Amino acid sequence: MQQNKDLSAYIDGEWVEGNFTEALCSSTDLQQKWQHYHTVRSVMRGEDLLLGRDFSEKMEALIENEEMDLQPKTQRMGLKVKRWVMPFMQVGIAASVCFVAVLGVNVMNNSNENEFVQDQPILQTLPFTNSIQQVSLNLHDEIRKIEDEKKKVEEQQLLKEKQEQQQYP
Repeated sequence: MQQNKDLSAYIDGEWVEGNFTEALCSSTDLQQKWQHYHTVRSVMRGEDLLLGRDFSEKMEALIENEEMDLQPKTQRMGLKVKRWVMPFMQVGIAASVCFVAVLGVNVMNNSNENEFVQDQPILQTLPFTNSIQQVSLNLHDEIRKIEDEKKKVEEQQLLKEKQEQQQYP
């Protein structure tokens, strides 16, 4: 435990007793920890890691020792599930078709009995005109139209006043 603290302090550049450096040079366990701590520090700092030959050898050994399945088990499991699910799916589809057929027949029979003639037309909320209607609002055109209408109204009022003055002098 003390060696780990000394090793961490030594890596951080702190002062450590003189006999620790000798222990580090002679102990393979401390050298491996030294390498491990440096790797962790490099990862934490985001530095590039240089992987040694021993890493490649370890990975090669792990890959060689890994067991390989010649036939995956998921395919066999998928076939078993498919064999169980398919009959239920077929029954579900058949039931849906029957439901739609029965519902369609009932709706068609009931629609003939409930037919009625409307005496008055349904209230029309949107006016129907054969003219082209403006889709977007152009503010300047709208203001100009309002001003033109005001002028027309004023002209009509002036004409009425003139006519009244002529009738009643």
